[in-house]
Amino acid sequence: MSENKNKEIGVPAHYIDQIIPDYKGNPLIEALPHILTKKEVYGKLAHYPTISQEIKELDGVFRIHLIRPTIKSYFQPFQEHIELEQKVSICMRQGYFDRNPLDPKQIQRLYESHSKIVNKEPYEYCLEEQGEEGHSGTVFIGSSGIGKSTSMDKILSLYPQVISHEKLTRIQITYLKVKCTYNGGLKGLCFNFFKELDGLLGTKHLEYVTKKRLGVEELTNYMEHLASLYCIGILIIDEIQLLSVQKSGGAKIVLNFFASLINKISLPVFLIGTPKAIRVLAAEFSNIRRLTGDGPQFWDPMKNDKTWRLYLEGLWRIQLTKTFTPLTDEFVNLMYEESQGIIDVAMKLFRFSQEKVINKGGKEIITPQIIKQVKKEKFTLMEKALNALKEDNGAMLEDGFEDIKPVKRKVIPLNQNPITKEDLRKALEAIELQKLEKEVVHETKLDKTIAKLIGMGIGKKKAKRYAQLAIEELGENETEEKLAFKAISFEFSRQDTMGNSQKTIEDRPDEDDESLLTAAASDGEELKDVLKKKGFIQVPSIE
Repeated sequence: MSENKNKEIGVPAHYIDQIIPDYKGNPLIEALPHILTKKEVYGKLAHYPTISQEIKELDGVFRIHLIRPTIKSYFQPFQEHIELEQKVSICMRQGYFDRNPLDPKQIQRLYESHSKIVNKEPYEYCLEEQGEEGHSGTVFIGSSGIGKSTSMDKILSLYPQVISHEKLTRIQITYLKVKCTYNGGLKGLCFNFFKELDGLLGTKHLEYVTKKRLGVEELTNYMEHLASLYCIGILIIDEIQLLSVQKSGGAKIVLNFFASLINKISLPVFLIGTPKAIRVLAAEFSNIRRLTGDGPQFWDPMKNDKTWRLYLEGLWRIQLTKTFTPLTDEFVNLMYEESQGIIDVAMKLFRFSQEKVINKGGKEIITPQIIKQVKKEKFTLMEKALNALKEDNGAMLEDGFEDIKPVKRKVIPLNQNPITKEDLRKALEAIELQKLEKEVVHETKLDKTIAKLIGMGIGKKKAKRYAQLAIEELGENETEEKLAFKAISFEFSRQDTMGNSQKTIEDRPDEDDESLLTAAASDGEELKDVLKKKGFIQVPSIE
């Protein structure tokens, strides 16, 4: 379990004076890089690789080796990246606020958590929020291939992952990213946590728990203790769509554990997944309000608009062919048609097209015919999924391709490249003005919640009904993000039952619909239970 003493671990802590009074005097916060402005975030995230003439003159057999890494390094920031960086910055610092290592209570907490491990005590879940607001996490949902993990990794790279506090004799881990296991269980998640920790610090925690054959209760106590001991700033859980809803208590237990980490040791938890995860999260709403306290983020495949052209202009410059092919409207539309706005598909399509013309020899010119041919040859297995997305076939997307199903959230461009400081300033001011105008238009919580639901693809009439029900149940003091998340759970509850229902909400007049929803809220009953009592849902028998 001990750390590797033969090598230097992390970077030495350099403490920075804090502008925000609450952050002063906390070495965990003072050791972090300074809070970045929007302009600084853009500058640090953006990367536009250049190709020298010397590289272009190399033989094709060498240039092919450079296509993939060069294209992969390209990164065009958008407004969503700025907002995600702010969430990370705020959550990390506010999570450390109540974990000042100079506070004697923190030392006492470490002794207590260690004692639970030694005495093999059962894990104590804490699902009650500490204080009115306390600490929180966030949920980050995006279509597969849209760049969720890449974006998060770019933002996390702005922080040194391990900081060594010599005077405190403590190690600080600013973030730790762990993947959900394929069986969606808590034990496998704990093992992945120890594995990531060992790879980072050179410790042997996984070997220790394996030899001791610790049970789930002991594993969770040990994981919580190490999270406190190593001062983890943010715990990122990737691939949350793998959480099991069929497995007995699987998703509920894991989500309760995440909520307990937030409540007990003020550890912010970020959940990342595909749209398939919404179904899991909506089903466990009562247990994950804490995990979405900072508001969920939804990223969809890009639309064929100015934002798409902006992204493609940067990508198109990365040509290692002998002849540079200019970007035309035909290419812009063709690339969108063949990729459906999925960034990973677009990058690979462009890469494979270059490889094909280089291997072919001659002038090495990219043509629409080449792109179409590459799509047909290399993306056969994805053709059905991309066609479902192109046709906006909801049934087909639900049945097998839910990972790329849009949540109807449009990506907003931050600015275009090349960019000047003045251009960036104007763009940021325009974005802030646009947000202000939207707030003025949607004056009430009901209006804001309805707008968010419509933005997620819910029809206007249903959005109003769901929003009213959510407000009646949670109250107007809740944020519109939480209200919207609660409201959309009714839509997924409806979709889950449609396959086994002879009657649904859609079969009834509007007045009956609203009275039914109101009854569900006022009586404190679940929507499904009310529908069953009214005879709208027939529950299939279980053999």
